[in-house]
Parts: sequence; structure tokens; C-alpha cells
Amino acid sequence: MSAIQVSDYSSRNTQQVHEKHRREVLLHIIAPVAATAIILALIVIVTAIVATPRQFNTISSFMSLLILIPSVIVLLIPFLLIIALFYGVRRLYLSMRSILDKVLIGTRQATITSRQLSVRAARPVIWLNEKVAWLEHFRD
Repeated sequence: MSAIQVSDYSSRNTQQVHEKHRREVLLHIIAPVAATAIILALIVIVTAIVATPRQFNTISSFMSLLILIPSVIVLLIPFLLIIALFYGVRRLYLSMRSILDKVLIGTRQATITSRQLSVRAARPVIWLNEKVAWLEHFRD
């Protein structure tokens, strides 16, 4: 049998459906979370009352260690992946440096050439515009 039970909400009475849903949420969601929170709070309170300050500090340090070690392990994997990515990108850059230098020289030359061509192409248009403006000045 499956551990998951599907509730039957097919009845037409919405009041009954809402009441059944409320009971199931209370029983299956809120009660386990609340019980866990109460148990953890009781453990902390009993430990604070029964343990001496030195024992309490030792327990706190150990619990912090139990939280930090899995966090470090989980975060170490992405950190190592980022370092490997940096290393790979650096190697790729160094191996492609001559190609990138050629591309840089080519784009610089293309920029200079396109600027010179644009000036050459615009010069007759500007000259014509000056003549039209001069004629309009005398026409008025």
C-alpha cells in the first residue's frame, strides 16, 4: 500500500469539505511541526537547567559543529567548481590570446576605415546641403 493517502473531496457540501480539509491540515501538517518544535524547546530548556555553564557551552559548540560541517561540505562543491571554472577560463584565454590580438587589430582597423569612409561619404552631402542653404538664403 502507498504511504500517501488521497483525500476524497468529491462531496457537494462545501462546508463539510472545508471542515474535513481543516482537520487533515491540522492532523498531518500543523501537529507534527508543532510537536517537533515543542520537543526541541523542551530539550533546550532541560539542558539549560540541568547542565552546568561549561557543559552547556560544550553542547552548544558541538551542535554548532553539527550544523557547520554539512554546510561547509555542501558549499565546498560549488566553490571548487568556481575555482575550476576560473582556471579553465584563464587557460582558454591564454591559448586564444594570439587569436584575440588579431581580432583586436582587425576591429581597430575596421573602425578606422569605417570612420574614414563615413567622412568621405558625408562630405558631398554636406557640400550639397551648404549650397541648398545658400540658395534658400537668396530666395527668401
